[in-house]
This record gives sequence, structure tokens and C-alpha cells, in this order.
Amino acid sequence: MANQFAHLNEADGHIAAAKERVVRQRQLIARLATEGHDVRSAESFLSALTDIVSIFERHRLLIIKWL
Repeated sequence: MANQFAHLNEADGHIAAAKERVVRQRQLIARLATEGHDVRSAESFLSALTDIVSIFERHRLLIIKWL
């Protein structure tokens, strides 16, 4: 059981870190757009990051079901 809680804590850490990256990427996109840069690649990367957050959250739910 303790191992599952360790996995849950690790998943929480991954989710928090990924969400921070999403925030930073949004800020970067806003700055780049303000400066007139093409942001398509940055937006594509943001989409990938948000997909990763969703995957991490689904993984967290699986861990909770195991508990």
C-alpha cells in the first residue's frame, strides 16, 4: 500500500510540474505574439503539454482506483 501512495505522490508532482510548464508556455506565447512572432509551433507544443497533463491526471485516477 505504501508503494501506491508513493506512486500517487509522484503522479501529483508530475501533474503540478506539467501545469507549471503549461502556464509558462502560455506566457511565452503571449510574449511572442505581442512581439509579432509566429506562434504556431509554440501553440502546437502547448497542445502537447495539455495532452500530457490529461494523461498524467488519468494515470493519477488509476492509482487512486488501486488504492
